[in-house]
Amino acid sequence: MRSRLAKPISERAPMMSSPTAAPEGELAALQQQLQRLERRLERERNARKQAEHLLEGKSLELYNRNQELTRLHDSLEQEVKQRTRELEIARDKALEANRAKTNFLANVSHELRTPLTAVIGFAENIKNGIIAIDEVDSAIESIIDSSYHLLGVLNGIINISDIESGTLTKELATVPIKRLFELIRSNFGAEAANKGLNFDLTIHPSVPERIVTDPVMFKQILFHITQNAVKFTQQGKVSLAVNHHPASRLLEVKVEDSGIGISPADTPRLFRPFTQLDEESNRQYGGNGMGLHLSKRLANLLGGDITVNSTKGEGSVFTITIDSGDMNSIDKREPKSKVIPIIPKLQGKVLVADDSPVNLQIVTTLLKACQLEIVTATNGEEAVEAALSDNFNLVLMDIQMPKMDGKQAFELLQQLGFSTPVIALTANVMPEDMTNYQQQGFYSCLAKPIEQEKFFATLAQTIPAAAATAPASEALPIEAWMVELRGQFINELRSLKQQLQQARERNDTTGCTKIAHRIKGSAGNVGFHRLTDEAGELQSRLKSQRLEELVLQLDQFSDHIDQLLAEHSHD
Repeated sequence: MRSRLAKPISERAPMMSSPTAAPEGELAALQQQLQRLERRLERERNARKQAEHLLEGKSLELYNRNQELTRLHDSLEQEVKQRTRELEIARDKALEANRAKTNFLANVSHELRTPLTAVIGFAENIKNGIIAIDEVDSAIESIIDSSYHLLGVLNGIINISDIESGTLTKELATVPIKRLFELIRSNFGAEAANKGLNFDLTIHPSVPERIVTDPVMFKQILFHITQNAVKFTQQGKVSLAVNHHPASRLLEVKVEDSGIGISPADTPRLFRPFTQLDEESNRQYGGNGMGLHLSKRLANLLGGDITVNSTKGEGSVFTITIDSGDMNSIDKREPKSKVIPIIPKLQGKVLVADDSPVNLQIVTTLLKACQLEIVTATNGEEAVEAALSDNFNLVLMDIQMPKMDGKQAFELLQQLGFSTPVIALTANVMPEDMTNYQQQGFYSCLAKPIEQEKFFATLAQTIPAAAATAPASEALPIEAWMVELRGQFINELRSLKQQLQQARERNDTTGCTKIAHRIKGSAGNVGFHRLTDEAGELQSRLKSQRLEELVLQLDQFSDHIDQLLAEHSHD
């Protein structure tokens, strides 16, 4: 070994590079092993890449799912919050509606009790002889006025019910505009003057003489909005401006006042049913919270609307619009003169079934005026027994009676072959009720309180006449006999005018009230309807106000009488 190392490098090189240093087989094995390791490493590298790729995909999927869950959570949370808000709003609305209805019941109870107090009080005073003979007519008039006020409140409630159920329908007729608004001025002008307010009415030249609409609904709207304007105004003015827009066929009425006004925040609540802005206003001004809601719904039925523009403390402008109707369909001829209703003189026997002694007395009084024989029953059983034991031309059947109601009694009579016409007398005046009665087979239906003209007309259609007397609907128009009747009234009016002046000079409120009542009862029968309205308004105010408070209204009333006397000086 030492000898090898001792040799020079050049001599040692061949020996070092010789293949014998490592066997060829070992090298091949090492190369194969290395290749296997490289392949394994590549597989592991690929597997690692695949695992990393898969892990990356799973991570992305988990991330996306997590994001989706987050969004879903946020959405559900938002939906829960939204539903919670909606439920809170619904709860608040329900509570508000409940409070509104509670307030409405309290208000309408007051609205009913006030006239009921007058009806009961005056009636008991008359019965007990407390009222002087010369004041009985005035007391009876108060009872009638209070009764119609009660009817108005109930009709308002029924109208709202009809509107909500979709059963209220309009009855179109020709409406003379000037006369309608003169009636508005007549009813509210004097009241405004008594409060020191200016009351202005302007009818634009574009407004037609007549329109086609439902006169009852339109009048109800105008009366309520104007009444509110006068009621809520203590100083300044109330004005009505009437315009017509031919392109849209809309009649527009602006009712402006300088009253208490309304804040913008409260405006949306104005037209909600059973709602009043505050209890203080309710105590001061009264009302039941139905009027504006009902007026707006009626305006909608008439093809229009009611809007309001108001400033608290400055006043309000209510704008009423309605469809003025088809002008070409209006009858351009002068309307026929009014006729005096005639009580028909009839021949026959009528059975009246009603459990109310008062209603029986009213109906029998009307039947006696027609010279009819009358048999009465106080429940359904008595009615059936009486109907089968005699011959009748007509049966008037109350619906709600004890023992057996009117419908049950009528059904039993039908089963027993009873063929005489039976008319339902009912306070259930909903349209579906009336329809049900007619479908059941009743000859007709008459609503309570009884309208005398309709009552007499129905009798005349059912029972033979005892004399050649036409029903009111077939009476002759005003001719010579009506002219003579008007002449007699004009002569009486001259005397009444003098008596009114003398009563004023004596400061005789009772005397003025009697004269107004006398004129009210006669003027309408001969066609002077505006005078009738003014006399009724004056009579009503004389019951609660002193003569010195009504100077302007009395002067206007006297001026109207003078105008009529001048126009009919040759009658």
